Amino acid sequence: MFVDAGRRHTPQPAYVRFAMLGLFAMGMVMALLGAGLQLWSLQLSLDARTAGNIFPALAAGLLAAFFLSREPAKSVGPGTRVLFVASGVLAATALAAMSFVYAAAWLPGPMFVLGAALGCFAGAAAALLERILTPRRARGVLDLAAVSFCLGGLAGCLSIRAAAGFVSPAGILRALAMLPLLAAVAASRAWRLRLPLPSVVREPAGRPRTFSLNFFLVSCSLLLQSAAYGIAACWLTVYLSRALGLTTRGGMTVLVVFWTALAAGRAAAARLPALRDSVASLAGPTAASCLGCVFLLQTARASGAAVGAALLGLGLGSLHLLTLRAMERRCTAGHESRLRELLFLSLAAALLACWPVGRFESALGIELAVWAPLGCSLAAAAALLVFVIEQRVSGESALA
Repeated sequence: MFVDAGRRHTPQPAYVRFAMLGLFAMGMVMALLGAGLQLWSLQLSLDARTAGNIFPALAAGLLAAFFLSREPAKSVGPGTRVLFVASGVLAATALAAMSFVYAAAWLPGPMFVLGAALGCFAGAAAALLERILTPRRARGVLDLAAVSFCLGGLAGCLSIRAAAGFVSPAGILRALAMLPLLAAVAASRAWRLRLPLPSVVREPAGRPRTFSLNFFLVSCSLLLQSAAYGIAACWLTVYLSRALGLTTRGGMTVLVVFWTALAAGRAAAARLPALRDSVASLAGPTAASCLGCVFLLQTARASGAAVGAALLGLGLGSLHLLTLRAMERRCTAGHESRLRELLFLSLAAALLACWPVGRFESALGIELAVWAPLGCSLAAAAALLVFVIEQRVSGESALA
C-alpha cells in the first residue's frame, strides 16, 4: 500500500509493469516511424518534403490525446486501463489503415490516429509514473523508464528489419497491427488496479509559483535532446539510403545499432557522477554525439555509418539520463509533478523537429538530417553547462 512519501514503501508491481509497457510501446512507435519513412518513400515514391508532412499530423494527434487523456488519467486503475485499451485499438487501427494507403495524400489521417495512440500511451504511462515516483525511488524508476523506451525502439527495429525484403511493407504493417491489439486485449482482461493514491506533501496553495532559471535550462536541454533523437530515429534510414546508397535492410541495421547504443548510453550514464557534482560528466556524452555526427557526415561506407550511429546513440542516451536525474525532484510525488507535461512536450519536440528536415531538404540537402541533431546536441549541452554554473554560483544542490 502507498504511504507517506517520506517513508519506505513498495509500489504495486502492476503499476511498474504497465508504466514500462507504455514507454516500451512509445519506443516501438518511434522505431516504426524511422523504418516506415524509408519504406513509404520507396512504395509511394515520396520525396523528403512530402514525407516530412506526416509529422504535423502525428503531433496534432498527440496534442488531441494530451487533452482527452487528462480526465481518465486521474483515475488510476479504471482510467489508465481505458487509456491502454484505447491506445492499443488506435495504434492497431492506424497500422492497418496505413497498409492500404497507396497515395501520399492518404497518409495524414492514419498518422493522426497513430499520434493519438502515442499520446494515450504517454498519458497512461505518465499517470502511473507519477504514483510510483517518490524521492527514495525516483532515480531507479527514471533509469528504468528511459531504458524501457529504448528497448521498445530496438524491438521495433529488429522486427521490421527481420521482415524487410521478405514481406511487403503492407504485410509488415498488418503484422505489427496485431501487437497493440493483443496488448489492448491483455489490458482489458488482466488488469485490476484499485490502490489508494500516495499521501504526499504539496506546495501550500497560497504560495505563488516563481520562475526557476534552473528548471527552465534543464527543460530546454531536454526538449533539444528529444528533437535530436527524434530526427535521428526518423530520418537516419532515409539519409543512409540517399547519401550512401544503403539498402533498406542496411539502413535498418544501422538504425538497430543506434537504438542499441541509445539504450546502452542510458544504462552507462547511471554510473556517471551527477552534473552538479562533476561537469566532466557533460564532456563525454557531448563529444560522443558530435563525433558520431561527424562520422555520419564524412563516411562513405556502411561500417563508418554504424560507428557514427553508435557514437551518436551513446552520447544522446547518456546526456538524456543525466538530464532526467538533474530534474528528478520535479518528477517525484512530493512536488507539484510536471512529469506529464514534460513527457508530452518531449514527444512533441521529437515529432515537430522532423518536419523542417523534410521541408528544407531540397534547399539544404539530406545532410540536414545529421546537421540538425548535431546542432541540437550542442545547444542542449550548452544549456546544461549554464545550469551547472548557475547551481554552483547560487549554491543550490538540486532543482526545487
